[in-house]
Amino acid sequence: MSTASLADRLAARRRARIRTWAIVGAVAALVLGLAAAAWFTPVLELRAVEVTGAELTDPAEVEDAVLASHGGTPLPQIRLSRVEDELVSAFPKAASVEVGWAGPNALSVAVTDREPVLAVPADGGWDRYDVDGEVIDSVADEPKGLPVLALEDDADVPGAVSAVVAFLDAVPAEQRAGVTSMSAGSGRDLRMRYDHEGTEVTVLFGSPEDAARKFEVARALMATGATEIDVSVPEVPVTR
Repeated sequence: MSTASLADRLAARRRARIRTWAIVGAVAALVLGLAAAAWFTPVLELRAVEVTGAELTDPAEVEDAVLASHGGTPLPQIRLSRVEDELVSAFPKAASVEVGWAGPNALSVAVTDREPVLAVPADGGWDRYDVDGEVIDSVADEPKGLPVLALEDDADVPGAVSAVVAFLDAVPAEQRAGVTSMSAGSGRDLRMRYDHEGTEVTVLFGSPEDAARKFEVARALMATGATEIDVSVPEVPVTR
């Protein structure tokens, strides 16, 4: 093998390595250029927000809030978790918010509202409570489809509300619609009015402890035609 041939091969290898690194450099520069364009230019700026799932929460207000805070910002600069936290804080009727990408210039916002399970008369209107016993909102008209809690004079409002929502949470969802109203003076004297096949039945539950069993016993006794049922001691129910 001649010295000239060896030198030619080494030179060829160097040229190949240079070409390879030149290509890698060009690709890297292109990627960085595209990233810079996406990060700093309006090519991928936020222009639209698609809101789904919101019923108690106003979708238009959610859209306006996101655009007011982040509209015109390139999407790569927007932290989705931050937007979610902002929306949950700004919209107390929302239990959770999930934000995602929805194209080159849009975000999707999926809202899960808190679910009202109880209505309580208050200040000429009605407070709606969720299953955690927390107020969701206040409305002027009596909410349809929700059991209403009638509080006795000098009632322990927080205790009564907590007891009732704990009781309702224990009632099977498919039968909860039959509960037309609840009454209580405290958390230990719960009474329920229940629509059983068109007949109103009054049930005394006492405390919310063992609510699922008490409700099951009461439902069985409703089938006998009883319209007044006391299951405060479920082992020894009383009917009238």
